[in-house]
Amino acid sequence: MTPRHRLLLVDDDVVFCRSLARSLTHHGFDVLIANTAAEALASLRNHPIDIILLDWILPDHDGVALLQDFRERGIIAPVIMLSAEQSVPGRVRALNRGADDFISKPFEVEEVIARVHANLRRQTTLYHVTRVGRVSVDAWKQEAMVDGQRVDLTPLEFSLLSYLMRSAGETKSKQQILETVWGDKGAEGSLRALDLQLLRLRRKLGTAASQIETVRGSGIRFIDGNDA
Repeated sequence: MTPRHRLLLVDDDVVFCRSLARSLTHHGFDVLIANTAAEALASLRNHPIDIILLDWILPDHDGVALLQDFRERGIIAPVIMLSAEQSVPGRVRALNRGADDFISKPFEVEEVIARVHANLRRQTTLYHVTRVGRVSVDAWKQEAMVDGQRVDLTPLEFSLLSYLMRSAGETKSKQQILETVWGDKGAEGSLRALDLQLLRLRRKLGTAASQIETVRGSGIRFIDGNDA
């Protein structure tokens, strides 16, 4: 059986979301709904997402700014903007921030389904593997490996590892990590949560855990194993 793609629908119109989600589910998608930017970021932290439908305007954030935030966090899932925006400058701005496609409101469900499938087909042809030393992550499959052997990680652990590996060799402060991976400004409790996640991640990486290096007084960096 072909696995169902998981789609994140981000729009503040609750009735619209429920209606579109029913249609998408009928066409074989697992749909998560977020009515705010905060809910969208929480969903992305806790679930692997294959494709995102994102409204242009949200109550707590500008949709295009949120899109840029996604890309800065290393989220590579295709993003289709939902909007009545027709101006060329507006669309160019969204494309420059990382949009993959547009669907103008109002629209027919058949067009949404067709565009979602088209973007997923394009995405599967891309190569999204990052490899540093003995560790590799596949952003599309949401898989991590050590010496070619799969390591079972939670979505949050995977996001943390991916972020550190994309910045390999760079020291990242704990506050930077929290703001990027958690979207948190770094309260004391959050710092403790980060330390706990790092401990769990190191345990799962086994002997490759030495590639996650604590730089005293500065933060954390990911090394290739030959930098120490």
